[in-house]
Amino acid sequence: MQKTERLGPSPTTPNDGERDSLVGLYFRDASRYELLTDAAERRLSRKLTLCYRIISTELALPEETPQTFREVIGSLWDACAFSSRCRRAFHLATACRRKLIQSNLRLAVHIARRYGQHGIPMSDLIQDANVGLIKAVERFDPTKGFRFSTYAYWWISEEVKRCLQRGTR
Repeated sequence: MQKTERLGPSPTTPNDGERDSLVGLYFRDASRYELLTDAAERRLSRKLTLCYRIISTELALPEETPQTFREVIGSLWDACAFSSRCRRAFHLATACRRKLIQSNLRLAVHIARRYGQHGIPMSDLIQDANVGLIKAVERFDPTKGFRFSTYAYWWISEEVKRCLQRGTR
C-alpha cells in the first residue's frame, strides 16, 4: 500500500504548530459558527438592506448615496433621538451583520492561510482578512444575483493582498 503525500497543511484545519497558538484558538472559535446556505445569505442580506433603508428614511438621509453600516450608524448617533422603529431596525441590522460575519470567519481564515508563506505574521493576515469580510458585509447587494461568499472572497483577498504589499515595503 502506498502512502499519499500531503502537499502542505490543510487550509481549513489548524496544523500541529497552530493547535495551541492564538491562530489555532481563533480558528477553533471561528469553526463554532455554522455556515450559511445560499438562501440564508440572501435572506440576511435582504434584511440588512431593508434595515439600512428604514434607518435612512427615518433620518431623512439622501437616497442617492449608497449607505454602508458605518454611515448609517454614524447618522443614527448624530440624530440622537430616534424612533422605536429606527431602533428596532438598528438592532436587526446589527444582528444580521454579526451573523453574516461570524458565519464567514472560516472563509477569511482560509484565504489568509493561503498567503501565509510570505513572511507576514498569520495574525496580521487574519486581521486584514476580517477587515475584508466586514467590507463585504457592508457593501454586498443581494439584488445583483451573486452569492455573498463569492463577493466576500474577492474583498477578503484584496485586503490580504494589501496587507502583503504594506508588509513588503
